[in-house]
Amino acid sequence: MTSPIEIFFSYSHKDQKFRDELEKQLRFLERQGAITGWSDRKIGAGREWANEVDTHLNSAHIILLLVSPDYLASDYCYDTEMKLALERHEAKEAVVIPVILRSVDWKGAPFGKLQALPTDAKAVTAWPNRDKAFEDIAKGIRNIIEGLSTIPSTNITHSSRETTHQHALSIPHSYPLPCTYRGLSAFQEQDAPFFFGREVFIEQLMDNVRNKSLIAVIGPSGSGKSSLVFAGLIPRLLKEGKWCITSFRPRERPFRALATSLLPLLESQMSETDLLMQIKKLAEPLQSGELSLFDIVDRILQKNTATRLLMYIDQFEELYTLCRNAEDRQRFLDMLLEAIQLASQQLVLNFTLILTLRADFFGQVLLYRPFADARLIVSGRDEITGEETVEIVHEALIRYWNRLHKWMEENREFRLWQERLRARMSEWERANYIHSELLRGVMLGESENWPIRVS
Repeated sequence: MTSPIEIFFSYSHKDQKFRDELEKQLRFLERQGAITGWSDRKIGAGREWANEVDTHLNSAHIILLLVSPDYLASDYCYDTEMKLALERHEAKEAVVIPVILRSVDWKGAPFGKLQALPTDAKAVTAWPNRDKAFEDIAKGIRNIIEGLSTIPSTNITHSSRETTHQHALSIPHSYPLPCTYRGLSAFQEQDAPFFFGREVFIEQLMDNVRNKSLIAVIGPSGSGKSSLVFAGLIPRLLKEGKWCITSFRPRERPFRALATSLLPLLESQMSETDLLMQIKKLAEPLQSGELSLFDIVDRILQKNTATRLLMYIDQFEELYTLCRNAEDRQRFLDMLLEAIQLASQQLVLNFTLILTLRADFFGQVLLYRPFADARLIVSGRDEITGEETVEIVHEALIRYWNRLHKWMEENREFRLWQERLRARMSEWERANYIHSELLRGVMLGESENWPIRVS
């Protein structure tokens, strides 16, 4: 029996009445077993709002973007739902259909090259008879559905988010099969079934995540750090059933990015307006230090059945490239380190921070001494053989290796100074070698003394 096609409604809550009308027009297709529709109004009490949306957005075969001025003005609709929908469309994993509800200038929008509904992309509100407009949309959707003769049966659980295909996908030539090659794009959680070849890294990460509160994965740009965590580590942790996982990128405002990732774990059901307001309310006390990150972690775990929380900060170098406020950067690092230290003092470890970092920013991270003591997994390739390598920099590795331990203790200060110097040299090069960026003061004095000290 052919499985029904899952349709995801991406919309602004201010357009709920339009979504309801469209659902009525599609109800007959649902009665025929051809489709099953999903929107956030179907999230049950007590369920994690963000996880539910993410799960269905990743499993849907057709994603409807219900376009209006409010939809384009919504940060969540535009930056989260639309972005992921178009990524899946580009990867040929789903069909994205813009549905123009109300008149708005959408020229140049990311979905601008896609065929929109109703006919001629005429907004629903511009039709003399709105029933005819929604009928036109429903017919357009039916035409696409009729081309998808057999749909994979998708079994996605909230604990693992694994996708297993039980039927072959028979689709027209105009809708190619999903491509498992991601190019330079990172693999995501839903790509875990065809993510191979990184077993050594994954096992090392699994071992470290279970026992440590801070882990950094460092490697060259494009070496697969994000894929390793998203498609390798996270799906395996979710299978254990005891992990609550959140992820984000620092971007220009790291405290806001952090608050955005934490809030759905604290409050699962909120309107878009309330969500935006609460993000600000959570970000401000985190930034000022009035609220501890570890206290939030503790509260999240109290509200969930999970016993461990993993926070993943992807592309940690954005803290240096996009966040221009040095004080904010320092406060953000201090906040993370405080949470890590408090977690490590607990009888049972309940919080782990993992971050991925481009290797060329390693020196800048080491400029802040506490991060020099992080447990690091450095990925790369042997320049001669081309084989993938993994280097674990972990205090347990050297604790009983007396000679190496002695060498590292003797040269630790020099190595840290070297990394700080490399970072300053990189900043000087980026500043086009201007005179004001040359070494001066204490840093210059240290540079003059080191050749004598190590000779």
